[in-house]
Amino acid sequence: DYYLSVGSQGVGKEVEGDNRTPIGVYKVTQYIDDSALPDLYGSGAFPVNYPNRYDRLKGRTGYGIWLHGTPSDTVARAPWSSEGCFVLSNEDFEQLRPFISVDAATPVVLADAVTWLTPAQYEAHRDQYLAVVDHWRQTWERIDTDGFIALYDRDVFDFGAQGYEGWVARKRAVNAGKTFINVDLNLLGLYLYPGPETMFVVEFEQRYNSNNYRSDVRKQQYWQRGPDGQWRIIYEGQF
Repeated sequence: DYYLSVGSQGVGKEVEGDNRTPIGVYKVTQYIDDSALPDLYGSGAFPVNYPNRYDRLKGRTGYGIWLHGTPSDTVARAPWSSEGCFVLSNEDFEQLRPFISVDAATPVVLADAVTWLTPAQYEAHRDQYLAVVDHWRQTWERIDTDGFIALYDRDVFDFGAQGYEGWVARKRAVNAGKTFINVDLNLLGLYLYPGPETMFVVEFEQRYNSNNYRSDVRKQQYWQRGPDGQWRIIYEGQF
């Protein structure tokens, strides 16, 4: 539990130059040593991948959101004083640095509030979201094409140049040639997405095998619950 400074205009970044810290789920992408930085950044910096896929979907702009330290003549910065970065004292930054891995792409969840759960509540929440993902997997394995298509948000998901109808036609054509499909998932991470929407992000290793194709990929999905209470995928891609 550390004291943190954020953007001078608060949180909820939308556009470049609004001096707000973003809300969302991010990954550490790099470590920059203090020797390569102006004194403003203190003991070093860990940039994160803002804007992420969801930010881009929402049209959010900006760049250069970092976790970093404070100037050498400053113990800690004021609560709202950055241009969007989230800032620790140098002492706290140095304590946390060994636990942050660029190779492992340490996740960073930036939220405007924290809700604590009991272990039993945590397990119930986890099982609920994992059941959503497993339903997607089982639908794919059953070659239930209509059920599979229904799990992708028609209004939000990017279906590519072919559009929704072209994407659906391709799914039907591919599945018509399948006699069996096996999909194994190895969970890498699952995160509730902070903000007003009801969302979660899941990452996994996917091993796909069918009668005429096989593949191994690392995949990320963004799931959002619609007004009808149904969970649907709004983004899916390899990472």
